[in-house]
Amino acid sequence: MISCPRCGNTANHVIDTHYLKDRVIKTRECRFLNCNHKFFIETEPTEVDKDKIKKLSIKSNKIRKTEKRTDWQDFRFLTYAGTLIELIYYQVILFLEGEGLEDKFDKQILRIEEIKSSDGVIYYKLEDDSNGEIYEFTVRGLKVDAIRYLLNNPNYWNAYKNIFKKEATEEIKAKEQQQFAKSIVHPKTGIKSKKYDIFFLARNPTIADMIDKVGPDDFWKLWSKLH
Repeated sequence: MISCPRCGNTANHVIDTHYLKDRVIKTRECRFLNCNHKFFIETEPTEVDKDKIKKLSIKSNKIRKTEKRTDWQDFRFLTYAGTLIELIYYQVILFLEGEGLEDKFDKQILRIEEIKSSDGVIYYKLEDDSNGEIYEFTVRGLKVDAIRYLLNNPNYWNAYKNIFKKEATEEIKAKEQQQFAKSIVHPKTGIKSKKYDIFFLARNPTIADMIDKVGPDDFWKLWSKLH
């Protein structure tokens, strides 16, 4: 029986299944009263799963190409998410180096207990499992830094050219600078919309690497507290 990581109850069921190339990730929901926690279980594909993966791969190749605007938004959000995660994790490294805690972190004695965002501030909480000591610190402006980095990166605008088959004018760049942050938090089409789930984010190599390190459930809990 599979236990819920939040309440420990075994009353949970599969609500969604994603078939990836070399693994299967199932989303389960706890049915225990007042919990309803959603979590991910990752397994090796069975022979039946492999057959489904093959069929889905054939089907996806037949799907019509998406509109250029959709391709562009997907690219923007995917690169933003990867850049933000990179900046957030880099701050952990800087903190560890400043406090002389790299060795404990490498040995997994010191772990990240929580990372969350509020009013433009990223809050970090680390815990030492050997003595229960808590380390907390905050960093401001990482989301803004992520957007600024992208807009000043030539590769970002090369992607625009490849998608739209034209160069981005100064007017387009100025408009992008004004609207990028708003598009991220848009209530219907923003990065919290259903489309941009963990499987979409895993298309970014930086995020895929992080998911492999901490597991899909822990990564999604972290990401959910950032937006």
